[in-house]
Amino acid sequence: MLVVTGLGLTVMAQIIASALCFGLNPMKGVASLVVPGYLLVGIKQTPYYLRVIGLWACGITAIVAGTIALS
Repeated sequence: MLVVTGLGLTVMAQIIASALCFGLNPMKGVASLVVPGYLLVGIKQTPYYLRVIGLWACGITAIVAGTIALS
């Protein structure tokens, strides 16, 4: 269950970051959909950067904790 929650958090962070990229510049939005990891670089100019990265990091942490708990 923890792994699924972590996946949900990371997907939510990706969607929010993609929307922020499209808000800044449509070309950055397209690049964020095509180039993996560009979301993290593309939203650095927004004031929501740390919140989105924090949400993404919580998701990754939940995935790791769930994987460890399953083993």
